[in-house]
Amino acid sequence: MDFYKTDYDVSGWNDIKVTSNWELEGYGYPFSSSKMRAVSIVKSLRKNIKRIVIPEKVTIKGRSYFVTKIEAKAFRAAQTAKSVTVHSRRITSVGKQAFSGIWKRAKIKVPPKKLNAYRKLFKNKIGKKMKIVKK
Repeated sequence: MDFYKTDYDVSGWNDIKVTSNWELEGYGYPFSSSKMRAVSIVKSLRKNIKRIVIPEKVTIKGRSYFVTKIEAKAFRAAQTAKSVTVHSRRITSVGKQAFSGIWKRAKIKVPPKKLNAYRKLFKNKIGKKMKIVKK
């Protein structure tokens, strides 16, 4: 196949959906379908931050997307962070060592109605001395 040539006919090919990554407010957000209206936090792009804020939703190109997932090692680079505030009530998944880089005694503040659910969800994903508390 000579598909690398500029005059090669690709008109019969189907479109392939590719995961997109967006940077917004210092965090990387990937999403694979705009129909799902959901994004996950991949990593902190800032290193010298004192607190991490996970929003309920983000707006990208005029469309709102709910934050539903925190990927593995997402905040590994944020070594100066001493607190995390989670505004999202829709987090369904937290990757391994998502908060491994932050201060070992950091407090993770979550919505009051999600306290028990998030304690189970974050179990074994945060440091032993970190505490999950109501905001």
